[in-house]
Amino acid sequence: RPICQFVNNTGGQHADSDIWVMAIVRGPDGQFSYARPNGSLVHCVPGQSTHGYFDSLASISGMQWPATMTSGRLYVAYGGPLDIMINSDVNGNVGVAFPDISNPGDPSVNRDFDWIEFAVVNNAVWCNTTQVDIFGIPMQLELYQGSANSYSLNGKVGLTESSNALRAAWSAEVPAAFQSLLGPHRIVAPIHSSLASNGYWDAYVNHIWAQYTSSDLVIPTGNGIFTGRVGSDGRLAFQRPGDGSTYHVSKPSTFAVWGGARALLRGNASELMIETQLCAAFHRHVLGNISALGDPSQYYQSAPADYWAKFWHEHGIGNKAYGFCFDDV
Repeated sequence: RPICQFVNNTGGQHADSDIWVMAIVRGPDGQFSYARPNGSLVHCVPGQSTHGYFDSLASISGMQWPATMTSGRLYVAYGGPLDIMINSDVNGNVGVAFPDISNPGDPSVNRDFDWIEFAVVNNAVWCNTTQVDIFGIPMQLELYQGSANSYSLNGKVGLTESSNALRAAWSAEVPAAFQSLLGPHRIVAPIHSSLASNGYWDAYVNHIWAQYTSSDLVIPTGNGIFTGRVGSDGRLAFQRPGDGSTYHVSKPSTFAVWGGARALLRGNASELMIETQLCAAFHRHVLGNISALGDPSQYYQSAPADYWAKFWHEHGIGNKAYGFCFDDV
């Protein structure tokens, strides 16, 4: 079954005893649980914090993982365990109050931490580093496949530069509007800053809506090609060949673009598929040029664009990153 191994690559900046890890998941029964190094899952208990769920790299070098667990987060923290509260609703459903970096009273807000997102389904591992919310700690993730005696590297993602080097690069490379995202413990994603409400995308959204009032917007998806225009009701109306239905997307706000939310996260399956494409094209500033939708060389070339995601792509291994909610489109 899958094995997760840890390597301290801080070059002596942090001792193994200073690096703490914890995997919190939904087990095969759907309940939130935390993974123990021996491969067992222990149900999370409302009223507890995750303080006792963490292990330092001085005490473990890795974990065995069950054949199936979903919604996983592997937290890494410097200086000690994180206190993430376990709670429950009125019906007894157990939930996890993940760190809220926008809340100055959150017990983790003044700590250095980050996480990897993963799932294991029938012994198949799905995993990625993520900068959708924050950058806290530079991490590399390598996925191997095979047996204990014969294995090969499947893929590698993450960041090779030190935290100090990345912070210096951030200060030197991103536009002024993004400089305030840098703080003492992390760099936060725009959705968690004033950029989410200052109208950053508004003029571009208005321009796109005006453009496609009189011309066609063609969105290729894995489920067909959708062609749309802005109608008299102010919504984009899409159709596809052989389908008598019309699919609508409302005009998004700046918050909706940053977060892939509201107008860009509603409707039926086909509308949601279109909305993910629109959201990604907004972030990459390519929605005005249909031919650029699938050409990464044209991404982030004009303002406004998601210079947060651009930065992580430029510094990530193989130019790969997960910089916003639909960065896999």
